[in-house]
Amino acid sequence: MKKRLLYILIAVLTLYIVLTNNVYFSSQKPLIDAEDEVSQLAQDHKLSDIKDFYLFTKDETWYSVRAENEEGREVYLTYQPDSQRVHTGFVDEMVTEENAIALTQNELPEVEVKEARLGFDEKFFVWEVSFVDKDGNLGYHYINATNGTWYETINNL
Repeated sequence: MKKRLLYILIAVLTLYIVLTNNVYFSSQKPLIDAEDEVSQLAQDHKLSDIKDFYLFTKDETWYSVRAENEEGREVYLTYQPDSQRVHTGFVDEMVTEENAIALTQNELPEVEVKEARLGFDEKFFVWEVSFVDKDGNLGYHYINATNGTWYETINNL
């Protein structure tokens, strides 16, 4: 009787692990597909050595990567899949991810910064820096990536 119960528990546990893995990997597929899509686009633009991938959603969804051009210069490439718009900018002429996080920490010292994501908003590259405030509320701090100026903060989400 004890062996039978053990076999049933092992079977249930195995089924649980298989199903949760299936759900997890199914949920990650759109993100993996987006990364593959923008990586292929970067290669079509003669960019290589792709280092970072960002998924940015505000008014529109943008996929972005940091890569190198043929001269070895680092470039940000953003891509809007619905309109197929593409924008590129040199990393050394823009605010970096680390700079965006540091700017947010300086401007909002009481928050805990989570991550920064690069995208495009209307006419310029933008860093969306997510944070949690002292009350545990999620917020977003938007920084113009071309000149480092703040242009919007969304609080209490």
